[in-house]
Amino acid sequence: MRLMKKMKNKKTIIFFVLIAAVCGISMLMIGPNDTLDVTLFYSRDEAYTWLKSLTENQRSAYLLKEYLDIGYLLSYTAIFTLILGPIGLVPGILDLMETVPIILHLRNGFELPAFLGFISGIKWIAGVIAFIMIVKEFTKRRRKLG
Repeated sequence: MRLMKKMKNKKTIIFFVLIAAVCGISMLMIGPNDTLDVTLFYSRDEAYTWLKSLTENQRSAYLLKEYLDIGYLLSYTAIFTLILGPIGLVPGILDLMETVPIILHLRNGFELPAFLGFISGIKWIAGVIAFIMIVKEFTKRRRKLG
């Protein structure tokens, strides 16, 4: 029974890795690539300045990219949670707190929250910590097997 659960988790993780890969590659293919999502600790003024610099086509592409980011963040959150348990939710929740206001701003001119850039920076820190925890978990599992 335990082996079946392990196999099911592996298949589920592979499924979410594939979704994350498709979303991630798609996001890289859609411009612009120097987005707010990859900028650490930006101010609201910096976000508005960057968003205002986009052409209409770039805004549309960025909106599509942010929709793909929802798929990407849900996928990596599922992977992190399957491996780490509830603590794996943290980076994804922070990423969602950054992505949704950007989508709302691009769609309806929603005012960006002042904390947006801070959330982005914390999201990246939480993601790195989660990744390190996953590496440690796999290292620990490999030691038990070998």
